[in-house]
Amino acid sequence: IKTVIGVFLVGFSTTVAILKFMDGDVTALRDKLYTYIGITAIAYIVSNISYLYVLGLYSPFITLNILSFNNITSSTLVLFVISSMLLMLKGFFRERIWFGGRTSFILSISAILLAEFTYDYSRFPYFVVIGEQGIDAIYFLNRSVAVGLVDLAMVMFAIMAVVTVSIIGIYYLIVRNYFD
Repeated sequence: IKTVIGVFLVGFSTTVAILKFMDGDVTALRDKLYTYIGITAIAYIVSNISYLYVLGLYSPFITLNILSFNNITSSTLVLFVISSMLLMLKGFFRERIWFGGRTSFILSISAILLAEFTYDYSRFPYFVVIGEQGIDAIYFLNRSVAVGLVDLAMVMFAIMAVVTVSIIGIYYLIVRNYFD
């Protein structure tokens, strides 16, 4: 659920950032979207708190890694909370907050990335955590398929190229109205 709420948060923030480039009077729509950003930011914070609570019930190892304040996951948790709170403030006090739509977009992306990094890195050094113990990543490798560093770099380059072309296409489609 937290991921779906995060998608809505990024969607609203992206729409506000795109509306900065649109012609015409879109102030009412932008104000409504800022309210949606504030409500969605609250829902995102609450869903992450409930997710952390459920993690504490089923995997105390992960919860202790996040809340121990002796590794990087606690720092990213604090940064996540700060970015989510700034989004919430921007949603409800849009005229009094100094940053605009593009900054809201960057904050929403960073909030999601920080939350996912916090939950994923808290499993370290295990790949799968079961209670207080885990299974190392080495047991999930297929040793019959040799994947070199060059192969991995080529796959990453191809993925980044597709994402870059998609972002540029969406930019020209929505902001520049290039394909009309």
